[in-house]
Amino acid sequence: ITSSDWNIYERKYFKDLKVIDKSYESGKYSYATLVLDTNLIYTSVYINVSSTEFYKEVSLEGSNDNKNWKTIIENEKLFRDYRDASVHYHRNKIMFEPVSFKYLRLKMDDVNSTKLDVISASIPLEKEVVVEENEFIESFQTRVEDKQKKQTSVECSFSRNYSITELQIN
Repeated sequence: ITSSDWNIYERKYFKDLKVIDKSYESGKYSYATLVLDTNLIYTSVYINVSSTEFYKEVSLEGSNDNKNWKTIIENEKLFRDYRDASVHYHRNKIMFEPVSFKYLRLKMDDVNSTKLDVISASIPLEKEVVVEENEFIESFQTRVEDKQKKQTSVECSFSRNYSITELQIN
């Protein structure tokens, strides 16, 4: 793969993940926990690290509670080999079967290489949705009722950012 996988898409087609935890087992593994603030189904993640040259074996795990983890994919290769301005190789994309976990954890093998610092991560959105005026927009909804405060909260998540000028609740 020449150039960066990241550059073939415009940034508006990505949902950024928040890096909430980084940990390290000296000489063994480094970890980065990522959180997605919406209920999207996704099939890949792009990882951005601080190192200019690296070769890493990475495993990816998913969780909905940040406690119980399930392996999504193991032994994926991420690398960056920069030889000069015209010759460089880069792979920062991990692909897998469709998942919808809220938390992702990268487990990077540090036995034969130096520790990597994960700066950011994103998931690509499958398609751009062009919404016409008065068109119904599909959303994922979570409803929480607080009987003591006599309050109901409804949180809606969309597949991308929209400018909402009117909201109709049925």
